[in-house]
Amino acid sequence: MTSPETHQVRPEMQPAAENAALMAQFGLGDIFKIEETIDNRIDRFESSIRSRVPNILQPLLPDDLLSLENQRIFEFSNYFDKELPEFERQPEDIQDILERITHATGQRHGMVYVSYPEEGEGLNFLLFAPNTPPQTLYTEERGHKEITALVDKFRADLVMSLRRKNVDYKKTSRELYDIVIAPIVPYLQASQIDSLIFSLDEGLRSLPIAALYDGDRYLIEKYSLAVVPSFYNINSSYMSLKKSPVLAMGADSFKELDPLPGVEVEVGAIANLTQGQSFLNETFTVENLKQTRQSQRFPIVHLATHAQFNSGKPKKSSIYLWNDELRLSELDKLNLDNPPLDLLVLSACQTALGSRDAELGFSGLTIASGATSALGSLWSVSDAGTLVLMQNFYQKLQTEPTKAAALRRAQLEMLHGDLQIVNGQVRLASGLSANIQISEKVEAVTTNDLMHPYYWSGFTLVGRPW
Repeated sequence: MTSPETHQVRPEMQPAAENAALMAQFGLGDIFKIEETIDNRIDRFESSIRSRVPNILQPLLPDDLLSLENQRIFEFSNYFDKELPEFERQPEDIQDILERITHATGQRHGMVYVSYPEEGEGLNFLLFAPNTPPQTLYTEERGHKEITALVDKFRADLVMSLRRKNVDYKKTSRELYDIVIAPIVPYLQASQIDSLIFSLDEGLRSLPIAALYDGDRYLIEKYSLAVVPSFYNINSSYMSLKKSPVLAMGADSFKELDPLPGVEVEVGAIANLTQGQSFLNETFTVENLKQTRQSQRFPIVHLATHAQFNSGKPKKSSIYLWNDELRLSELDKLNLDNPPLDLLVLSACQTALGSRDAELGFSGLTIASGATSALGSLWSVSDAGTLVLMQNFYQKLQTEPTKAAALRRAQLEMLHGDLQIVNGQVRLASGLSANIQISEKVEAVTTNDLMHPYYWSGFTLVGRPW
């Protein structure tokens, strides 16, 4: 007679089986689940407590980054009615990208998120740098409404001070510097940062950060600068734009908008300087842009025309071609992502003051266009000022390692008076020709005019700065 078949537990499985039996017998599984829940709540509570300690650098928690990034992505996705990928990077991923680009460009970039807290006043900062642990910082001096009002006042002060020939704007600029920049200076200095990337909250996206003033120097005198809608599509891919041809297009007259008398010189000079190609007025069409990019690789497209960022959805904002109005919501018709475009330049932008929608439109240019980076102006600068800065920017792009560094050099030469206006010609301080053309059709400007922040600080790089 055979005994019934029995199942033996292998020796290596006995401890696990015994543990499972014990947990079931005494309810330990439930206890462990409760313990895990308590640990999670403690972590969240510690995070909450940590975020409420003002003016002290503290280690960054991954959830802080994920929460803010996905909030940013939701904002821009909702505004442009585009599906954007969920942010899944960890803090060390951003740190790694910054380290890689330091090796590629020789510049140390810092990433700075600035946001308003869900409750209370002040600002939250998330800080990233190469070879430096990510940090967070909280301030509580000023509230959302007060800061937004200061930004609007600063932009208005810049215009009024130009007309009245004074420097009254510096007081507001200093206030904003103390709010937005001063709290993070120790971190930036310790990390030896020389280029800053900002992701800014509502009300701060129309801030001309280059003109923030510490009482001695402007921010642009310390750092190259760029703003990004989000870090989700920023990577360490790098290609120098030295010797890159530019497709320069523009219009100097419009049916219902003011003429732009400097455009003919602008597109011709830029195409000549970069060995690119130019299209003016009736040849400035969507078809010509698409066909030309398909037949020859142009890493940079320069559009010298009116671009207006207004309140409301993207269909309320427009870029004006010859006898055509291209809504911001239709920008993908230009196929700027096929082949991929490294830089889109809009040299005559106007962003509505105090409008959240207009801010989203301008700071989301890379999302709307598909370009890696975009360069535009927060307000409509004079034709002469635009001519000088744009031509100088493309000159500096031939020598500087990044787009942000080239823009900084061009802005600094205006600020420091290194470009002299002599008898209608642009010369270097040494007296040599600056190889910058000025149209006889535009209103004359002086060297002192060009030194004023109104002429250079509105130009802002959006997207990847390298």
